[in-house]
Amino acid sequence: MRLFLFLIILAFPLWSNVPDRVEIERHLGENRYYMEFANMGISNFGDQAIQKKLTEIARKDFVSYQLYLSGRYNECFRDIEAIREEIVNLYESLFYDYYEKDTLFLLNEHSASVISRQDKRAMKLLELGYRDLKTARVKANKARYYQKNLKAIKIYLYIEAIKYARQAKRYAFLALMELYTPLPEKRDFQLQTLDEALNPEIEKELQTQFQIQNYRLVNMLGRNLFQDTYHYGTHQADAYGGLGPGKRDFLHTIPLEQLNPPRSAKP
Repeated sequence: MRLFLFLIILAFPLWSNVPDRVEIERHLGENRYYMEFANMGISNFGDQAIQKKLTEIARKDFVSYQLYLSGRYNECFRDIEAIREEIVNLYESLFYDYYEKDTLFLLNEHSASVISRQDKRAMKLLELGYRDLKTARVKANKARYYQKNLKAIKIYLYIEAIKYARQAKRYAFLALMELYTPLPEKRDFQLQTLDEALNPEIEKELQTQFQIQNYRLVNMLGRNLFQDTYHYGTHQADAYGGLGPGKRDFLHTIPLEQLNPPRSAKP
């Protein structure tokens, strides 16, 4: 009996180091969310290099699910940790090579016109945009120099940085449209009747903020109030977490043979 208890005590550390099914499911779900979040930016702006990175991550995630379904939890957990290292590198490239540069360009592009015209509302919107871009940079730099083994926290900080960069883009477009909106069309100069106030249009209530601002952007471009110099439609959609016009959802259109390549038969 004592020998049996002694063997159990010796084996307990081995059992405790085996990740359980629930923990594996949670990590797999988190990795899927990380890929889905990065997918929109890569679908809108990504070149072949960063698309190749996402394809490789998706392939390894596919293998991890196969290991999970076959009950090989130790191997699956090791694969998940290795994938997260690649996801960190993916997010670092996505923020510094795309979001930081694009957001700064959109904020700077019409800043001289805003300042020269002294449009107070547009200036305030630009100020908010620069503030959010600064916050995004702080979070991204914190992620870059965070402890290497805390991959989930690093990824979370990059996601927060991208969210702030997207919000800064929204402010850039709001400032642009405010600057070039004709004076009679500005809200301060519009009259509203009592009937309009008491009976608002249902269609306007059902519109999302993206639909409202996208309609404004398309309308102003169609009237040649300003020129599209930087793929405004795609950046506007991405700023609200959407897919740009004419863009392909990259992650969900990766061919299956790339995710599960055929293995050579053993001799």
